Amino acid sequence: GIILPLSDAQAAGVPRVSGTFSLRYRVGAVVASGQVQTCLRAWRALRAEDVRITSIRLTDGNLTVQLPSGTMLALGRATELEAKAVRARVTLDGLHARGETAELVDVRFPHSVAWTPRPSDRE
Repeated sequence: GIILPLSDAQAAGVPRVSGTFSLRYRVGAVVASGQVQTCLRAWRALRAEDVRITSIRLTDGNLTVQLPSGTMLALGRATELEAKAVRARVTLDGLHARGETAELVDVRFPHSVAWTPRPSDRE
């Protein structure tokens, strides 16, 4: 990956990638660290399922993603990323079809997805 100024990345539809590793790089740097590559693999899996994201964070080996709607997506460890992306898409589509929104969609275990409704949906 290449470090872009935040405004350029947002304009290009590139999510913000962050974690403790991101403090070491300057704009324009080419980054090939394992942590950045993990984030990019997760982004590719989500993009393949047409799940748009605004940011992705890797902390202590766990991936979390923010969607444009503000929904947080918990991916957990970087395993079964394609299956997690599919479950995220199916869950998000189901919520949308019912007119519901989620504060959090947890696909850490793709065979057992959980989600938390937005507070306004609980009323």
